[in-house]
Amino acid sequence: MEIKNSQITIVGPGRVGTHIASLVRKAGWSIQSIIGRTQASIAHIKHEIGHVNLETFDLVAGYRDILLLTVSDSVIASVCEALAEKGLIHSNTVIIHTSGASNSRVLEAAIDRQASV
Repeated sequence: MEIKNSQITIVGPGRVGTHIASLVRKAGWSIQSIIGRTQASIAHIKHEIGHVNLETFDLVAGYRDILLLTVSDSVIASVCEALAEKGLIHSNTVIIHTSGASNSRVLEAAIDRQASV
């Protein structure tokens, strides 16, 4: 996979997700979408970074190149599992989490699908 030409999906539109989305945009990367729990939880991000595709977790579907999980440490594993069950994680997917306290084992569902973690 050509990483630089890939699109990034950010899961978790909180402070970390919003800040990273801004930095990713400034670095010239393409953001495929930002996924949040509800429309209310993701609405503010357009004001912060401009036009971006916003998706709610219950309606998200389709393959993703790079998934960046910026959710709370306590839900990383369950969010990863849910994304895998929805078909967003494949062997060509790169999945990253931003936790400093958790190791890559919290991405077990992605590892099971031979994704790069």
